[in-house]
Amino acid sequence: MARVKQLADSLKGRGNNEVLTALKAYLMKLNFIVDVYTPGQLNSKIVSNDKFLVLYKKSRRSDRVARLPFFSLNNFQSEIGRWGMMVRLKESSND
Repeated sequence: MARVKQLADSLKGRGNNEVLTALKAYLMKLNFIVDVYTPGQLNSKIVSNDKFLVLYKKSRRSDRVARLPFFSLNNFQSEIGRWGMMVRLKESSND
């Protein structure tokens, strides 16, 4: 996910919301991603009808960065996780 890092770096100096919006828009264009959840969604106290968001909210911890399914083989860090985002992959994606 080098492109995610490049995109985030290109927006350095802009607000977090602008970076998150751009990253989410980029990720949603990928044919194997169904949804991208931002820190705002994951931290929200509002009850959601999205069962995956509910699951991710319950399993998320502020002191743990989600690295899977996207991480670098060089440093095992996740640019998506670094921004506090989580992704939901398409089921049985053979595209």
